[in-house]
Amino acid sequence: MFTAQTETGKVITVTKTNRDLLEKNKMRYVCCCCQEEVILKNGDIKVPHFAHKKGGKCKTASEGESAKHLKAKELLLGWLTAQAFQVDLEHYFSEIKRQADLFVEGNIVLEYQCSTIPIKEMIERTENYLSLSLKPYWILGQELTMRGGKYLFSAFQLAFLLKDKDLGYYLFCFHPEEKCFELIYHIHHYVGKYFFASSMKLPLSISLEEMQAKIARIRFKSLYIKRNRKMEREHLSYFYAKYKSKSMFSKQLYQSGYAILNLPSEIGVQLSRQFLTHTPALEWQFLLWENFFKLLEVGDTFSKEHIVQYFRKYVVGIKMIFLPLNECHLLLEEYLLFLESEGVLVEYIAGRFRIKRQIIYMEKLFR
Repeated sequence: MFTAQTETGKVITVTKTNRDLLEKNKMRYVCCCCQEEVILKNGDIKVPHFAHKKGGKCKTASEGESAKHLKAKELLLGWLTAQAFQVDLEHYFSEIKRQADLFVEGNIVLEYQCSTIPIKEMIERTENYLSLSLKPYWILGQELTMRGGKYLFSAFQLAFLLKDKDLGYYLFCFHPEEKCFELIYHIHHYVGKYFFASSMKLPLSISLEEMQAKIARIRFKSLYIKRNRKMEREHLSYFYAKYKSKSMFSKQLYQSGYAILNLPSEIGVQLSRQFLTHTPALEWQFLLWENFFKLLEVGDTFSKEHIVQYFRKYVVGIKMIFLPLNECHLLLEEYLLFLESEGVLVEYIAGRFRIKRQIIYMEKLFR
């Protein structure tokens, strides 16, 4: 952290220009949050900063910050103040016992997150800031992995997702080494942890207004992903046979007399919003068929509200900082559209569907 208090209560911010003077003063400094003693770190590797003594129990202030985290805060502070924004570094909110990386214009909180922490903790922090009518923004500080032209996102990185009519699903990163933001937008799920997405680098050499103008020129575009459903089913069969053979789902499937290879082609379908749930496509689509669709005859009707109740029972949505847990309901809507394209059902009025043909299992393992 860059800020600390003197014994008289004065808040001090260490910088490259005052670091040596503060060291010579030999004063006692305490954490603004917990009032525990902190020491000035004035080495050559990290930027100058204050740190808790070993064994300190402060859980409110930034602790154990990497050189990257410290550098990012320093750069963002300089970039914002150069544009005449009022910025407080490491502002402490006593009402909620939270310390923000940057507090901008008296109502915006910026949090820069490098290390992987529980998503629940980030959600709680966000709710705390919102309770004070503040506008919190989270910026991802982790490097993103690419393989074969596709991004690999972890569950933690997906927690930073936001959504916009033109950007689609998107997230913001900041790279202090390159001195630039990176906007990852038009994020489309492919399979597993693999995603297609577009990227735009936004250097600190331009202003926030110029960045916003560049982003405003982006228009939404849908992405068509050609799939070989038969091959995907074969891969699923291999995966469940090798890695999931002892899972509860595999046991349930076997005991009910089903084989994955013989399941209807409408089950195990990979969709662009599958990433919104931890529950594999094969599992939630099978349960939806076994307990809902299989019980319906041609000509039967049902409401969206009715099938949503079943969907909720079988699907566990991923946690995200800003998007709600029921964002995964969009996955059900996408699946219903797929079934409509396959001639299984039709939405004859808004929110009501009619069965046009049944989803048929090919052959039982045993009778």
